[in-house]
Amino acid sequence: MISKPTFPLSLVRVGLSGLLALSALSLPQGALAQGRPAAPAPAPFVFATPESLSAFLKKEGYALEVSTDGEGDPLLSGKIDDLTLSIYFYGCDDEHKNCKEVQFYGGFQRPDKLAPKKLAQRVLDWNRDRRFARAYIDKVGDPCIEMDVDMKGGMPQALFASNFEHWRLMMQGFYGFIYAGD
Repeated sequence: MISKPTFPLSLVRVGLSGLLALSALSLPQGALAQGRPAAPAPAPFVFATPESLSAFLKKEGYALEVSTDGEGDPLLSGKIDDLTLSIYFYGCDDEHKNCKEVQFYGGFQRPDKLAPKKLAQRVLDWNRDRRFARAYIDKVGDPCIEMDVDMKGGMPQALFASNFEHWRLMMQGFYGFIYAGD
């Protein structure tokens, strides 16, 4: 039978104070001077503002135009991979600022050779087999795809970049799916 190790009581008493002393030595000097541990540097965030999103996307290689939608809320629009993209802002205050969500949107013209019923079936098939982005047929019969992103309090840049890349791939995929065989 293996017995538990035993420690002299004096070592246990010194152990706690020694542990505290060692942990204090591992803190940065600024934290020691302030009497608290240093917090990790915050990750850079992207916010649901046209300035924040357009600056981040420009850094990623996408130039989008800033304007407003029909309700006066911010709107970003431009092209990615030769496809038209719009980013709508939602949950904004009465001054059209402090928005909480954005929506990535792509709309396309109905392929000429694709009958409305066949287009409707393709949109249903798309929605059945995929997550995150939803597709539908708009009021004039054209296929559209959109994806909502909750940005309350901001979003770490890496997470926003991942969401945007996912959107880009979904928009490309939807376009190819709708126009397949046209």
